[in-house]
Amino acid sequence: MAKQKMAEPSQEDVKYLQDTLYVIGGKWKLPILLSLATGNTRFRQIQSSLPGITSKTLSKELKELELNYMVSRKVDFNTSVKADYEVLTYCKSIDPVIKLIIKWGRQHRKVIAGK
Repeated sequence: MAKQKMAEPSQEDVKYLQDTLYVIGGKWKLPILLSLATGNTRFRQIQSSLPGITSKTLSKELKELELNYMVSRKVDFNTSVKADYEVLTYCKSIDPVIKLIIKWGRQHRKVIAGK
């Protein structure tokens, strides 16, 4: 069976790939989005679901996701300052990509483990 080559990427394709990596790249952005998608809305809930993330890093990543219209932050000043985060409708379009990345990661672990 002959391997099919990918078509040569256009300069625009490379630019779009770089744009995507800018928004969701790095160690924490996808895990944060996954945490939010599973119902964690408070800062401490998100942090507890992501072992190893510092408060400073979580804060920075949430701000970047907010700037890129992936999440929103709602502050309730009626109680002691309480902020809730949620995935915006626009962000939900990346759900299938996240699921595929998880599936690929599961397969990759099997390959490198020799199974």
